[in-house]
Amino acid sequence: GIKFSKTACFPTGRLTRSAIVLAVCDLSAARHLASLAGTSSHFYCSACNCYHKTTYGRVDFESWNPRDKDELQKFAERWRDAVTTSEREKLFKAHGVRYSEMWHLPYWDPSCQLVVDPMHCILEGLVQHHSHTLFGLTTATTSSSSTLPPPAFSCDLGDMPPGMTSKEMTQVAAIRTLLVSQLSSDDENLDNLKKSLFCKNTGPLKFVYVIQQITIPSWFTSVPSNFGSASAGMMKADEWCSLITVYIPIALMSLWGAGTSHPSDEVGTHLRAVLNHTMELVCAVYLMCARTTTVERAHAHRSHIVLDVGNLKKIYLNITLRPNHQAAFHIYDFLLLFGPAHSWWCFPFKCFIGILQHLPVNH
Repeated sequence: GIKFSKTACFPTGRLTRSAIVLAVCDLSAARHLASLAGTSSHFYCSACNCYHKTTYGRVDFESWNPRDKDELQKFAERWRDAVTTSEREKLFKAHGVRYSEMWHLPYWDPSCQLVVDPMHCILEGLVQHHSHTLFGLTTATTSSSSTLPPPAFSCDLGDMPPGMTSKEMTQVAAIRTLLVSQLSSDDENLDNLKKSLFCKNTGPLKFVYVIQQITIPSWFTSVPSNFGSASAGMMKADEWCSLITVYIPIALMSLWGAGTSHPSDEVGTHLRAVLNHTMELVCAVYLMCARTTTVERAHAHRSHIVLDVGNLKKIYLNITLRPNHQAAFHIYDFLLLFGPAHSWWCFPFKCFIGILQHLPVNH
């Protein structure tokens, strides 16, 4: 406990007793707190015995066993008692744990007290990865530059339709420049032109258009209309939540849903598969962010994570999985242990940090 020498109600002092129930932080900070190997190591999970970076995409959660508390403490103390630096490095490489002051607490168990924060893991992890890496909704996909010879002919596309943004106008101008460019009989020249045209991704432009057209209640957290551009700045976690639960479903259903046309049946089938896969993540986020939870909802959340992670490699063949894809499975465990994520995620602390950052410091 902690002995306070004097308080308002106890002038002679007061002995308090407290305990750490759980530690809430992002994946990297959690590893520092518990002195565990980082998420880029083969010991990437603090909750279970999953080992080696090649297993990021595992979905056989039934066979995962929690990391043994006593074994971790034994290896941590062995590292503490090691005499030389090389011996410590050898132990850390073999077991992925150093000694932490947390081991002074007899009840400390990283597998169930070092929680996977849903805000960092899902909203700022999986949702951001889905938007940026899988969909390519970044500045790089909405702009492209290339060196072209003088135009072969002139072409006036007329006035721009009303309501177009400066970014969309820039895209139209860039596409026009490519279309009037000179072509030679060289196949390589034609291939370069095709690549340049395909770089002008209309998907982000359509997505931006959908965002601009959506009318939302004043209390609902909006997404920057210039999402994907550098001027939009860094998005916050609640904006990622709004993006995946409202904006992305509406945009994808309007682009790829029932009644939309596609160049071929094969393309339409693929885009529908992408839409269905994205909705698995949407459902997982919705269940995770609910203010009430039940065992059934926790099971449903994990089922959607299984389908999201399990189908990633089938739809996006060259995608690289991340530690977040495995860590997301453990949110189920903490929903059962501590209840709705609203009662234990990092949002309140992020808000408090924002308040501190805006305090004047010029004295």
